[in-house]
Amino acid sequence: KKSAEYLEQVLYVCPSCKTIGTMFSKGNAFSCRKCGYELEYNSLRKFISTKNDVVYNNIRDWNKWQQTYLSEYMENSKDDGKEILHDKNLNFYTGYKSKRLKYLTGGSLSLILNGTEYYLQIKDTKDNEIKSFNIINISGLNIQNKERLEFYHDGVLYTMKGKLKKFSAYKWLNALEYLVKDKKAKFQL
Repeated sequence: KKSAEYLEQVLYVCPSCKTIGTMFSKGNAFSCRKCGYELEYNSLRKFISTKNDVVYNNIRDWNKWQQTYLSEYMENSKDDGKEILHDKNLNFYTGYKSKRLKYLTGGSLSLILNGTEYYLQIKDTKDNEIKSFNIINISGLNIQNKERLEFYHDGVLYTMKGKLKKFSAYKWLNALEYLVKDKKAKFQL
């Protein structure tokens, strides 16, 4: 059984090197691309390892820690114009309510601080900006099917999902909820 498959949709920070977005799964293995931290996720739903110290042996504790870490990371990421979060290899779609989605572009999503305002930025595969959203104008932020991030902006539904099922929409939800909770941005969830 492939018990670790798609864990990176939920667990997006390496507890060893504290890098965001470098965890990946294959079969029962769950590893960090940056530092090589490697675990096995067993049938008892516990992390075990013969190679590394197990920092968190279950998803709940790891997730609780990473949410705190993400908050601290974002609090310390205040350089104007700097990408705070970034994901590539995404597909973007637009729509309205239950109408069929229309393909917008393939490319990347970034969270950027511009002065005192936070923006989500969609770029195509050639790094051309397609759309930029001040996050205070976003509403209806949610995750669909554990793999798609959705929100409304100016009455248009925007949906993004990874070209592979390894995209962590949950990471983006946590980051944007942090900005709301900390009153850095105000929008309707």
